Amino acid sequence: LDIVKLLTANEEDINLRTTKTESTPLHVATENGHSAIANFLLEKGALVSVVTKDLGFTPLHFAAQNDLSETVSLLLDKDAPTDSISKSDGQTALHLAVTHRNANVVSL
Repeated sequence: LDIVKLLTANEEDINLRTTKTESTPLHVATENGHSAIANFLLEKGALVSVVTKDLGFTPLHFAAQNDLSETVSLLLDKDAPTDSISKSDGQTALHLAVTHRNANVVSL
């Protein structure tokens, strides 16, 4: 989290995409279960509707899959799209939460 804070203090683009998957830092944080970093990026204005090139996942897909209920709640508060369907298997974030038995996320 300290490195992310340092980068954002230097006005780095928090929505910069990777070249291969076009993931943003918010995608990476939610994919890897780093809720504190994801929450910080959301506070700094990270985009919630960006879709990855490979899977077609939004940050909400990753957060729901990884049972990051606090982050899911913040994403929903920021109007993250709930109807976005993944490219890989046509699932929404809710489908992923159910598939991974993440009851806390499903209840949101």
